[in-house]
Amino acid sequence: MSDTYNKEETMKGTSLEKEYDAIFDGDEKSSALLKLTSNAFTRTFQRIKINQIGLTDPIKKGRAKTMIGLTSTIKDIGVVTPIHVMTVSEEAADDDYRYILLSGLRRMYGALRNGQEEIDAFIWDFHDKDQGTDLALVLSLLLNRVQKRTWGEIWDLYKALELQSSITPNTLEYLLQLESGEAMKLKDVMLCDYAEVKEA
Repeated sequence: MSDTYNKEETMKGTSLEKEYDAIFDGDEKSSALLKLTSNAFTRTFQRIKINQIGLTDPIKKGRAKTMIGLTSTIKDIGVVTPIHVMTVSEEAADDDYRYILLSGLRRMYGALRNGQEEIDAFIWDFHDKDQGTDLALVLSLLLNRVQKRTWGEIWDLYKALELQSSITPNTLEYLLQLESGEAMKLKDVMLCDYAEVKEA
């Protein structure tokens, strides 16, 4: 009987997943997952002290090997995009720990490396702090989600950037978020004589 029950549960789960995928698309899936509405929190913009921001293990582990890379850019132009943090409960808050970082570890790290003590931030303040804590990781991933460009879009940008003589292949790959060597491979493909290869 338990085997039959397990099979029924598996079938039910599969059909529910298909129905979920059929009903929701893109951002709607994230919204349904979060079960979050705008009346659950307030969000304000403020300049805050970096040393008052705490890091969760998932945030640290999720960027453990890709945290560096913005130090020189921040030195030249500063932190141009605010980070996102969440307020902690009054019981947990003290002078050294008032916020949890949601998004912007690389920007915060680059600011610290350049001797900055404060940073611009969007502050998420959940009315239900437990709900905020439960949603912190999902919200962090949602805030850091980047829509990838198609190869056609990348090629159009590549051609525009290539017209600027100061842009080196390495810089071009950095700006377009390509792996090393991908820019030249893309160019070779797009300049070949085989239409079906280009289309693919």
